Amino acid sequence: MTARKAIRALLAVFAAFLLAAGAAAPAMAQESPGVVFENQDEMSAQARYFNEVEITHALYQCPAYFCNRGEVRPGQALGEVCTLVSSDGIKWALVYNRANEHTGFIETRFLIHEDPNVDCGRDGLISPSPIDMNLYQCPAFHCNVGKAKRGDILRGECYVHAGDWYWIWVYNRNNHHEGFYVDTSDSDLEPCRV
Repeated sequence: MTARKAIRALLAVFAAFLLAAGAAAPAMAQESPGVVFENQDEMSAQARYFNEVEITHALYQCPAYFCNRGEVRPGQALGEVCTLVSSDGIKWALVYNRANEHTGFIETRFLIHEDPNVDCGRDGLISPSPIDMNLYQCPAFHCNVGKAKRGDILRGECYVHAGDWYWIWVYNRNNHHEGFYVDTSDSDLEPCRV
C-alpha cells in the first residue's frame, strides 16, 4: 500500500469516526465531485484585485444581510474577484480575506479601492455541480455552510491546498451562496494564496 493510499484510508477512518461521533463532516465522507470548470470570457482566479476596508465589516455568504457571516478588519488584504447587483439594488463584491481565509460578499461602498469590471453572474470559469454539496465560508468543516445542488452552475475562483485535500472556492450562480468544497484535485484553478 502506498503512502498516499494509506493516508487516504486513514482519512476515511477519521471521517467515519467524526460521523459516528455526531460531528458534521459531510463533504469529507462524500466522493470527490470532480468538477471541471470551462472558460467563459476570462479566468476567475486571475481576476483577483487587491482591496481593503477602513473599519471592521461582515462578509456575507450570499449577497444579503440575512446570510451567514465571516469578517474582515482594517489592515487585512482582500482579494476581490467580481461584483454583482442584488435584486434590491445593492452592489456587492465577492472577496477572499487573505488574513483569516473567510470569504463572502461585502457592499462595494465599504471598500477603499475601485472594483474590477468583472460580473459574478456572467464572467469566469463555470461548471454544473455534479452532486449536492456543502459550501463552507472558510476552508474548514467548522465554518458557516451554504449549499450547492446537483446541476447548479458554479463559478470556480481558486483553491487552498491542505494535506491531500483541495478546498475549492466557488460562487453558486443559482442560489448565490459562495464557499469552499473539498476535492482531491485543484480543478485546474490557481491557488487562493498568492
